[in-house]
Amino acid sequence: MAWFGKRKAKKEAPPVERMELRLYFFGTGVLLVALTYWMLYDEARPRRPWKDYQVRFNGLEYRMVQDELAEAQRALAAKEPEVKALEAELKAAEAAASGPEMEKLLQRKAALEKALAPKSESVLFIKAELDEAHYYEEKALYDPKDPKDRASKESGEYKKAREVAKRIEERLIKAQQEEEPLAQELEKVGAQILKRNEAAQKVRDKLAELRAPVLNLERRLAGIRSRTPEIQQVIIEGLDINEFKQPTLRVDRCTTCHVGAVRPGFEKERLEKYGVSPSDLRVFMSHPYREALVGKHPTNQYGCSSCHQGQPPVLEADEAHSVILRKPPAHPAGDAGKAEYSEDIDVILFKGDGEGDYVEPVKRPLGFEGE
Repeated sequence: MAWFGKRKAKKEAPPVERMELRLYFFGTGVLLVALTYWMLYDEARPRRPWKDYQVRFNGLEYRMVQDELAEAQRALAAKEPEVKALEAELKAAEAAASGPEMEKLLQRKAALEKALAPKSESVLFIKAELDEAHYYEEKALYDPKDPKDRASKESGEYKKAREVAKRIEERLIKAQQEEEPLAQELEKVGAQILKRNEAAQKVRDKLAELRAPVLNLERRLAGIRSRTPEIQQVIIEGLDINEFKQPTLRVDRCTTCHVGAVRPGFEKERLEKYGVSPSDLRVFMSHPYREALVGKHPTNQYGCSSCHQGQPPVLEADEAHSVILRKPPAHPAGDAGKAEYSEDIDVILFKGDGEGDYVEPVKRPLGFEGE
């Protein structure tokens, strides 16, 4: 039993300052960097699929606008003779608006304005004096110093006031006669200057009208290039209530992903020509019956969820589409019945299994009350 009393000597751990911890620190450092990278990636990409939708949509729209621009440039090139004729006309009109004759007209206008200014000022002062004279004239007639002379034009006070007013009226007529020729000449010179400027402006307007389609599309391309992905949301009042039966606001972010829904020009047939995949088609496509539905129920007031339901604040497709589509109601007259359909549609009911797949819309029967 001697072995029982022997105890194996326990190996003592080295002091902490002598322990090799480099591998632990290296491993945990690598793990921290990897987790940080994964966190940033997961936050920026998988959790934000709407960014990919918007980037792809911007690329699609850019290609579509490029094609429109090419067509507009070809149309403008076909009008090249007209453009050159207008450019020559503009050059002549600008020369007429800035040549020696125009300079003479401007100098004459400045001289007339300088000569007319004191004349017009004198007329204004005389009119002010005449207003004062008329005041004393009426005062002498209706509020004379001697009450016996009230309403009498034969009193000395009234005759004196009337004489003063008459002299001022004569001065005013003379001043206006001196002012009128200068004012008339100034008006004629101004009309000539305006005519020359308007001639050049009319040609500029014609050129701008011809070039407008190309310039507008170029600006649109520049806008698409500078566009960055961002959340699109609408705040809707009057649709939701809380557990206390109080109205609450609804946040609708559907158009963050469904970027083409409320925009014209992204109809299904056109998108298919550009090779848009079926998965992107339902996201990029313009809303069916857009003019009838969105035109009368703009999304900036009603959003999308007021008709399509779903989870409007959510930006992940599966959760946002969890309760999105309603099946159309049974026909009130059965399969054999026929119903008239209104062109003035209030609601479009979509067939589907709730997974968000696009199916052709079904019109609601006129006057039919379904679920």
